[in-house]
Order: sequence, then structure tokens, then C-alpha cells
Amino acid sequence: MFKNLKSKLEDEAKKIQASVQQYSEQIQQQVGQMRSNTSDAGGSESGSNVTRRFLNTVTGSPSASKGSGQKASDNDSLNYSVGNALMEEVSEGDLLGLDLPPRERRLSGGSTHSNESSLSALFSYIPGTAGSVFDPSESDLDSTFDEVNSGVVKSANSEQVSTALFKLQNRASNYKDKYRDMVRRYNEVVTENNKCRTVLAQTQDKALKRIEKLREEKKTLSEKLAKAQSGAVDSETEAKIADYKEKLDKCVAEIKKNRTKIKELTDENEHIKQTAQGENAEQGLISLETDRVAAEWKERIDKVEEEWTARINKLETDHAIQLATTKAEMHAALENKDREIESLRSKNRALEIQDGQANERWQKKVDELQAVTRALEAEKSDMIEKLSEAKTQGVKAVQDESEKRREALEKEWQEKMEAMKEEHERAIQEKTEEFGKLQSSFDTASQNVSKLEEKLKSSQEKIELLQKEANEKAKEAEQIKVSLVQEQHSQAAHI
Repeated sequence: MFKNLKSKLEDEAKKIQASVQQYSEQIQQQVGQMRSNTSDAGGSESGSNVTRRFLNTVTGSPSASKGSGQKASDNDSLNYSVGNALMEEVSEGDLLGLDLPPRERRLSGGSTHSNESSLSALFSYIPGTAGSVFDPSESDLDSTFDEVNSGVVKSANSEQVSTALFKLQNRASNYKDKYRDMVRRYNEVVTENNKCRTVLAQTQDKALKRIEKLREEKKTLSEKLAKAQSGAVDSETEAKIADYKEKLDKCVAEIKKNRTKIKELTDENEHIKQTAQGENAEQGLISLETDRVAAEWKERIDKVEEEWTARINKLETDHAIQLATTKAEMHAALENKDREIESLRSKNRALEIQDGQANERWQKKVDELQAVTRALEAEKSDMIEKLSEAKTQGVKAVQDESEKRREALEKEWQEKMEAMKEEHERAIQEKTEEFGKLQSSFDTASQNVSKLEEKLKSSQEKIELLQKEANEKAKEAEQIKVSLVQEQHSQAAHI
């Protein structure tokens, strides 16, 4: 189900990164135009002030200059809150909806990807760094901060940085929601698949039981029919045959009803899956894979059921036709013999009435007719015995052939079901292994992000120390300046 999920996620990440770089290039062009316009008009901030404002925005420390207004302090506090919100840890239990201990919090794969893309978009949004890619490795961390402190970010102001941070925060929250939705959809699909498998197993068991029951009923009916065919068919036997035929029709109707019910449940399942697909376009890959597997299984099951039903119906119709044909032939032969006997008896009676006076002359003919009648009776009995034997042999041959066909069909059906079951189990095992690999990759990524955050904290502490030293030096410079001014005033007063 998730055969190409990893490659598709990587392609999607590359597309998002390309769009972010394109957006940063556009922002860089706009900022360059604004800078050129402001430089022509005159009046721009110095590089040291811009650098100080950017460092205050990233680290969240207050401004050292006492002459900055209320607006600068508000921007610094706002940037500090946004930066902390962006760097906030998001546990895997929060994304998956689980209650995990707070000391075992880890970043999921979706949060790791969103944080990395957010940081790369942040540094690409700042003018002058659009072409560089943010690499969260440990070896490049110091070089990245050296580039930031060396004057690459001197042309950026706090409004642009805060805007980029807001956008990245919104994008990270959207990715978290999408990942939660994806996990929920995956769990729903797995639950639905298990339900379908349970319903399929129950239906197969019921069908096998019904087939076994019908086979036993047919066997008993065949035995009773053979017993009835050996003698005269009475009304009670015919009534029983009609009753059994009605039961057989009811069983066939019930099988058709169950089949339609299964199809309705399958259609309802497909409708639910289609509605789930329409709610979130990001889950199209998983839904398409699930629909494909479900459609394949549905086609296979429908095909097996149709073949099995067609073969059973064909066997039943062939057996009924052969039975009816044999029965009709037997009745026709009996009726012909009865008509012949009746005609001979009528002729005998007519000859006795007409030639009553010539009994002696016609006695020989009467004896001959009686001999012929006895011969016909014997022939009739012989033919009846031969017909009954031929009929029993034909019924037995048909039964043996039908049993052999059924056994072959059952064996073939069992082999197909076992092969399909093995294939399904193998596919489930492969998807489970792929999911485990993805989970391990997510864990390693979360560990890398935690290490990166520790590095960021240490670098922030270093920046705060440097800023404190700069503030102290600025204070000392102001004190020296004040003392120089006082000395100048005192010298002027002495003069």
C-alpha cells in the first residue's frame, strides 16, 4: 500500500523547497527595489544598527540602546515570541493523538521536515541569502552563524524577519495538521480493510456450509429418486420431489440475496472511501493505492463467485434435463406397451363374439394370440427391467461425473483461495516492513533535530554574552564621552 510513499514524500519536499526558493527570490527582488528607492531618497540605517536589530530579533534579548522608541521594543518582543513558537518542540504523541510521558518527547518526521523547511525559508527570505540552502548538520552550524554575524543579514530589517517567521509558523502548523489527518486516515483505511476481510471470511464460510448442505440434500434426493424409479412413481413421491425443488429454489434465491447484499456493502465501502478521498487531496496517494488493492480483491472474489455459481447452475440444469428425459422415455415406452396390449385384448374379444360358433376353428388362433400376449408381456417386463437398469446406470454415471467435477472445482477453488491469501499476507508484511523503516527514519530525524536545537541554544547563549559585552562597552564609551564633555566644560570655565 505504501510502496512508493517515501519517494513521493521526498519529491513533495523538493517541490516545496523549490517554491520557497522562488518566493524568496521574488521577495529579494522587491527588497532590492525598495532599498534602491530608499537610498535614492536618502536616509538609511547603518549596518551596525541593522545587525543589532537582527540579533535582537533572533535571540529575543532587549535592545541596548536607550534611545530606541516603544515601537522597536514591541517588534523585539514580537519577534522573540514568534522565534520561540517556531522552535517549540512538538512531540510525536501530540501528532499521533497519544498520551506519552513528557520526558520522552520526540519530534515526528512531519515536524522535522517543517522545521528544516521553515529555517531554510527563513534564511532564503532574508535578502542576500536566497541562493544558499540551510543545512542542519552539526559541522556547518558555526559557519552558518558566522555568515549571519559577518554582515550577510545587514540589509534585512525586523519587519521582513517577523513576516517570514509568521509565514513559517503558519506553514508548520498546517503541516502538523496534515500529518495528523494522514495518520487518522491511515488508521481508518486499516480498520476498513480488516472489516472487509472479516466479512469476506464469514461469507466464504457461509457459502461453503450452504454448498455442503445442498450436496447432502442432493445426495438424499438422488437416493430417494433411485428407489422411486425402481418401482411405480406414486403421488407421494412426486409431492416430495416438488417440495425438494421448492427448497432448492429457495436456497438459490437466498444465495442470490446474500450476493446482492455483499455487493451493496462493497459499493457502500467504495462510496465511503471516495468521500474520504474528496475531503483531503493530500491523501490521494494512499487512497489510490488502497482503492486499487480493494478493487483487485473485489474483482477476484466476484470472478470466483460467478464461475462457481455458473458451474453449479450448469450441473443442476444438466442433471434435471437428463432425469426428465429418462423419465419421459420410460413413461412413453410403458404407454406404448399398454396400448398394444389393450388393442390385442379388444381384438380377442371381438373374435370371440363374432366366431362363437367356430370355437374349435378359432381356438388355435386364440391360443396363438394368448401366446403372443404372453410373449408381449414377457417382452414388456424385460423392457421395463432393462429401462430401469439403464436408468439407474445413467443416473449413477451422471452422479459420479458430477461428484468428480465438483471435487475438481472445489480443489481448484481452494488452491486459488490459498494463493490469494498468501499473496495478501505477503503484501501486508512488505507494507509493515516499509512502515517500520519510515518510523526508524522519523526517529533518527527527530534525534538530529534535538541535537540541532541544543546547538542553537548554546549559540544563542554566546550571542547574549557578546551582546552584554557590547552593551557594557557602549556604556563605558558613553561614560568616557560624558567625562570628556565635563572636562571640556571645566576647562572652558577656567578660561
